[in-house]
Amino acid sequence: MREYLLNLIAPDEASNGRGGLGLWRLVLRKQCYTDGPGDHVHTWNCGAQSAAAKKAVNLRRRDTMIPDSRSSTNAVPDAEPAVYRLLVDSLIDHAVFAVSPAGYVMSWDAGAQTIFSYSRGEIIGQSADIIFTREDVEAGIPQFERSSALAIGRVSRDYRHVRKDGSAFLGSKSITPMHDESGALLGFAYSVRDVTAARTALDRLTDSEQNLRSVLESVPDYAIVSMTTDGRVTGWNAGAQNVFGYCAAEMMGVDFFERCGENGVPKSVPAAKSLADAGGSADIGRILVRKDGTHFIASGKLREMRRDPGGELRGFVNVLHDVTECATTNQVLRRRVSFDEQTRLPNRRAFCEHVGRALASCKRHRAESFAVLFAGIDHFTSVNDEFGHRAADRFLAATARRLEHGFRGEDIVARIGGAEFGILIDRIVSVADANAAAARIAFEVRQAVVIEDAAVSATLSVGICLGNPQYDRAEDLLRDAEAAMSAAKMAGGARTVLF
Repeated sequence: MREYLLNLIAPDEASNGRGGLGLWRLVLRKQCYTDGPGDHVHTWNCGAQSAAAKKAVNLRRRDTMIPDSRSSTNAVPDAEPAVYRLLVDSLIDHAVFAVSPAGYVMSWDAGAQTIFSYSRGEIIGQSADIIFTREDVEAGIPQFERSSALAIGRVSRDYRHVRKDGSAFLGSKSITPMHDESGALLGFAYSVRDVTAARTALDRLTDSEQNLRSVLESVPDYAIVSMTTDGRVTGWNAGAQNVFGYCAAEMMGVDFFERCGENGVPKSVPAAKSLADAGGSADIGRILVRKDGTHFIASGKLREMRRDPGGELRGFVNVLHDVTECATTNQVLRRRVSFDEQTRLPNRRAFCEHVGRALASCKRHRAESFAVLFAGIDHFTSVNDEFGHRAADRFLAATARRLEHGFRGEDIVARIGGAEFGILIDRIVSVADANAAAARIAFEVRQAVVIEDAAVSATLSVGICLGNPQYDRAEDLLRDAEAAMSAAKMAGGARTVLF
């Protein structure tokens, strides 16, 4: 009992006119002193006595402590035995009992009855071995503990014990030898507390932490980085070392974004409010730098750590991985979806998207106008038949370059399909601008181009459709321009028709 200072304080009867044992209150303190001049200490255990000695407290010389029994004005009733029994029995979470030098139970408090389930009548006079397992009794553990306490003054340890029903539990206990004034051994004072639940919770937490660590270390391609609110690294898994090239010792306490940000420019974590508004997490996509100076595209998620009991943000966890190869692949795929590989021009799908944006702008700004040209190479099958597929493909690519060079940078030239091209001319003044553009490209295509030692030339049939707010879809504009081109071909080709 030396670890606790236990005393029972009763209010001054003169101050409230009431008294009696039922009004006394139990106080558990680390330093034993009274709250005011009206309080009297009725019990003073050995732990309190030890602390009082350290604090140089003199019970007889303090007016607020127990007065001298010779004083008649402040005398208190001699209630020490009853008060001490009440005090000990109130510690229901601790089993406090005494064992004789021979190992027999001499006293048994209410807490011992609660923890071990034996009543006083059942266990007083019984061997203390009853609360140990059979294996421990055969191994001499009870005697060993008492001998150790006698040799060193006190034994404290966590050890298993057994209840009346045979169930075992983990007890945190201390054993202290008791001596009389002459130094003769009276027995041993036991204090036992059931810590099974606490130990189980601790073991589960340890297992959880170990499992989490195993998970974190089992994802070599993902960097999992914990950091403070200002971005300083507090955790760095093996995946982070694989991705960035830095070991944990090199990164702990370092500003993550300053060390790994592009060009060494700090890129701090998002503000706590921004993350809170986003549900505590945010997607991260940025260029980061490895230890060797190479850059890569990182993608991942930044998430808040669980906040402390006061609601304060403790930090962030950043989970990311290198998506450079994936991003490159996606870029290639997007280009394949939107571009024609043979001519390296936008395809029909991409062209319709451009026309759709021009149409939307025309609806917002009525003064703006544009034109869609649909150009088809006349008699292209004869070029294919005369010079072969390879030469015909090269001629298509050469025609695409000529068309590109014949327009402004903001105009769009696309391959619609086969030997047909679409041209979007933005911000024209009148139909004359569209006709001039059609004449210009027709002239360019008529000029022969040398392919595999052969001069190849062709003519163009061009259909024109002027954009206006009456159209709702880009496909409708392209359809009408194509209809005008078909009319030009039916009229003999090498001409331009306005829809």
